[in-house]
Amino acid sequence: MSQTGNNIGKYVQRERKKKGITQEQLAEYTGISWSAISRFETGQSMLSVERILKIAAVLDIGIESIFCDYVKTMPDLSDETTQEIFKLLSICGEHEKRYLLENLKLVMEHLHNA
Repeated sequence: MSQTGNNIGKYVQRERKKKGITQEQLAEYTGISWSAISRFETGQSMLSVERILKIAAVLDIGIESIFCDYVKTMPDLSDETTQEIFKLLSICGEHEKRYLLENLKLVMEHLHNA
């Protein structure tokens, strides 16, 4: 699972423990299986947004606080070069994007080995 999902799961785990709620209780209150909650908190799997909303409601935490760390670690995509790349990609078909991706990987590998 991604680092983002892992961070979200850890945040939920901290909040659940602060409130003195066990995983089993959270499972009962939300209708989500205990094993799904356990895997989510330990970073082994991700839950749907709908399920995360249920957990947020039970723990009485804002959804924005759950995703806060993710938003803080998002790369800045507002620079001019990145915007131009996105504009060019937006007019490409899937085949063209895959071709460009493979070539970009090769270029990056070459640059890092030079």
